[in-house]
Amino acid sequence: MLKRDPDLCVVTHDKNRGYGAALNSAFRVALSSDFDVLITMDCDGQHEPARIPVLLEAIHDADIVSGSRYLRDFRQDSLPTPEDRRFINLTITRELNERFGLQLTDAFCGFKAYRIDALAKLHITETGWGMPLQLWVQAAKLGLRVKEVGVPRLYLDPNRALAAS
Repeated sequence: MLKRDPDLCVVTHDKNRGYGAALNSAFRVALSSDFDVLITMDCDGQHEPARIPVLLEAIHDADIVSGSRYLRDFRQDSLPTPEDRRFINLTITRELNERFGLQLTDAFCGFKAYRIDALAKLHITETGWGMPLQLWVQAAKLGLRVKEVGVPRLYLDPNRALAAS
């Protein structure tokens, strides 16, 4: 369906190369285009495209705007958050904040807006699910302006286990 829309650029990999590799492909396309902002969202149904304007509104004074499923509650939140995901996210988010002076509440939310000029400063090489760790470390080291906005917690399959990539 996406390939039929002439206004969309669809980038695919013949073989699954990992979460970070998929985002890196999107970064390369955005950097070679005349876009000002890149929006990313995970493809597992966790993010509502209707909330893209919230990210765009928030990026006026930030380099990266990241959704946070834990910043506030929404009526449409699916509860409870899968225990393994919440524990890992909480632990790593706390560690990133302590080590790098960040103030994140959700280090692993895939719903983000990136200013292209800030994206050009990043050098992401992690191809797997650990890509957000590299992103946040580099953002902190580069002094990028980071902002979070609340997004609903939507888990279509709460029993899905985290998989290594």
